[in-house]
Amino acid sequence: MVMMSNKSAKNSDTILSSSMRPKATPRSQQRMHTRAKIITAAEIEFKEKRFHYATVDDIVSRANISRATFYTHFRGKEEVLLEIIIKKHTLKVQMFSTLLRLPDVTLESVSIWLEKVFFASFEDERDWLFSYYIVSDLYLNMANFFSDGRDEIIDILGQRFAAFQATHEGKPDHHKRARGHLELYKIEQTALHTVFPGLHMPLDTFKAEAMQGFFGYLSSAPIGPPMFEERASRAFD
Repeated sequence: MVMMSNKSAKNSDTILSSSMRPKATPRSQQRMHTRAKIITAAEIEFKEKRFHYATVDDIVSRANISRATFYTHFRGKEEVLLEIIIKKHTLKVQMFSTLLRLPDVTLESVSIWLEKVFFASFEDERDWLFSYYIVSDLYLNMANFFSDGRDEIIDILGQRFAAFQATHEGKPDHHKRARGHLELYKIEQTALHTVFPGLHMPLDTFKAEAMQGFFGYLSSAPIGPPMFEERASRAFD
């Protein structure tokens, strides 16, 4: 197990707003283009052959680049996998901003959101789910990265749902933040069970209980009005 490299750690930081980003030069644009080609090629190879069987040679062949070019961007296929997982996990975090825009927060609307958005995202990423365990095993601080992702979700939801506001009188409320982590963990585990069913209880019953529990927590404290898209996405600027 190794620590996440500085290069990879930077990629997990919040993306700067367009007004703060330095203007890209032709050279930096070409570098970003090549890096994107490598990541896209690796995604295909990892999905088709699985991470353990795909090689750097497979990736460079599909990306139509040299091994030397590959190693100017990444130290190995593990770093490419890390980049892919960071990207996918970041999208999952951002997904929660859509809850801020629900016109009516009811058991029905929250259940539909969980089914059609959250659970569906796990089904779409079924082939990648075990890769989360791979990077967690390879990089010591990935557990912190995933925990930080839940913190981001809590801060996002806290913009509308008082149950997720992890502060009290302007000070951090560690108990409420821990409770928020627990509620998010419950629906994550439910999503995993929907993709890899193995429970003795009927899956529909399990999902219904999770949906009722998540809605119950959301509605256990005041709920603000729907937020405009610009406001709801401000957390990602």
